[in-house]
Parts: sequence; C-alpha cells; structure tokens
Amino acid sequence: MVCRLKDIADALHISANTVSCALKGRGKMSDELRAKIKQKAAEMGYVSNMSASALRTGHSKAIAIVYDNNFNPYYSIVTGLLQKRFSIEKYDVMMFSDWSHKALLSADMVRQMLARGIDGIVSFLDPEEAALDLIAATGKKLFVLGRECSREGVDSIVSDDETGGYIATKHLIENGHRDILMLTANTKISCAQRRLAGYQRALREAKISFRNELILQMGIDGLNGKDLIKIASARKLPYSAVFCFNDMLAYAAIMQLGELRKRVPEDISVVGYDHVESHYFLPIGLTTIDTDKETMVDIAVRKMIAMLNGDKDMQLPVLPAPRLIVGKTVKKIG
Repeated sequence: MVCRLKDIADALHISANTVSCALKGRGKMSDELRAKIKQKAAEMGYVSNMSASALRTGHSKAIAIVYDNNFNPYYSIVTGLLQKRFSIEKYDVMMFSDWSHKALLSADMVRQMLARGIDGIVSFLDPEEAALDLIAATGKKLFVLGRECSREGVDSIVSDDETGGYIATKHLIENGHRDILMLTANTKISCAQRRLAGYQRALREAKISFRNELILQMGIDGLNGKDLIKIASARKLPYSAVFCFNDMLAYAAIMQLGELRKRVPEDISVVGYDHVESHYFLPIGLTTIDTDKETMVDIAVRKMIAMLNGDKDMQLPVLPAPRLIVGKTVKKIG
C-alpha cells in the first residue's frame, strides 16, 4: 500500500500540511518535530509523488540532458558536472541519448523528454527546426551547450572552437609538421565547422596549402578514429601528424596506428580536443585542447534557472579562450 501524507499525519496526530512542510524543509516548527516527521515518513516508506507536485505547481523541477554518444567520456564529465550543479539548485536531472549519428536534436527525442514532464532541456546536439517548434509550442526552456543555435530566442554557449582548432594545428606546425591529417565529426555540425576553420587558418598563416584529401570525417555512418585511420592508410595519404575533433577520435586513432605498427609520437604525432584526462586518469598523456568545462557548466545552469524563473535578461558571459594542454603525443621533427 502506498504511504500518503495523510497516513503520516494520522500516525503522529498532526495535520497533513504540517507533514508536507516538514518534508519540504518549510514552515515554522521545532527541529524535534521536523526530525520526528522525517523519521516516521522513512519508517512508513513514504515516497514523494513528483507528478502530483508538478500538476499542482506547474513545475517538475526536472531537467533533461541530451547527447548522442554514451561512450564519449566528455559527455560523462560534463553531464556529471551539470547534475552536480543542478542538484545544488534542487533540480533533478534525466539523461537521454540519440544514437542516430546525426548529432541533431530531433522532434521525436523532444517528445520523449516532454512525456516525462521535464521543465527544461540542456542539449549537446544542434536542434532541428521541428524540435525547436515543438519546444516553443509547449513553453519549455532550451539551452544548447557547445553548439551554436541560430534560432532567435534560443540561448546557447560555445567555446571558441575556431581558436581551439587554430591552436592545435599551430602547435603541430611549430613542431615541424606540414602534412597534418584532420579527423573530424560531420562538418555540418557548427563546432566541427569552426575547428576546421581554425585548422585552415593555421595552415594559411604558415603558408601551407590546404588539401581536402587530408580531411576525413565521421559522417552519418558512425565511423570512429580507427576506421578513419584505416581509410587514410588504404588511400596512402601522406601525413606525419593527426589533429582530431575530440579526444575519443584521438584515442581510437592511436590504437589503430599501433595496429599499423606506427608509434605515437615517434612516427605519428596526435592532438585531440576536450581534455578528458582532466577528469579521467588515463596512461596516455594526450596533447589536447581544454575548453574550461566547469565554467561552461556554471553558465549553462545559471542561465537555465534564470529562464525557468522568468528572467529573460541574463547576459551570457564570454568563456575563457581554449588552451593547449601539452602531453606526450607530439614529437618535434625536421
């Protein structure tokens, strides 16, 4: 039998309203009474009915976080940081993932989240127009993290990916590399476009010709870093270094290079992006780009809560510039 507030109240000979206030940390009562109510609720197996609360208040205090790859530790790190920050603000977090490899937030995915009564969505994916229309029609709040959203009225925060791509490529050039393979996500994605632009800027600055054949992308088929290195090998592409869209691509590329008997960095240098080793202790020491994940999360949470509270005027601060993390995967040549 489900335990109700009234059952606890009857057991203690007090009002259901007093029980409700005690369990929510509200109301004026002695610490002794509040503790007694909480103890009785635990003994009787009381579980708060969040759905009923949402119907009464119009708010579920639940946030959905959506991304597209459960195996990417970057998402694990940032969703963990988001969950921690939202919990401080007394919000629950639900995680959703889309395995379509399109890196887009679809209307179908939004419907799944809305069915669970969420108040807001933090998305790592570029939202499709149909998804944006659905969110707008339901009055829910959306914040896009790490992607640019051109839709008016939708807030997003991105690191300076163009500068990040530039810094990574410039580091390789400064270490003597001129034939630089780039492994990227689908270039329809805004952050992939910007990192590619940074790669191209560094080449131009060094007067190195851009060669389209040295750009290999994951596309919609879900190719990983191992697959892309295999393609580069099959095509006999000449390169002494690899710049990867993210650290996961870099780790997979390093594994495949090893299978091809190419040593990193002795034979091939590798640079990643995201600095997942800031939170995962891996025996690799990848040279990579850090984008200050903690600050990005803090801004996202503060903005989402401001929107849920009806504050439309909170200005988004500029993120710190990406910075190079020098590891053990780049060798100076020439």
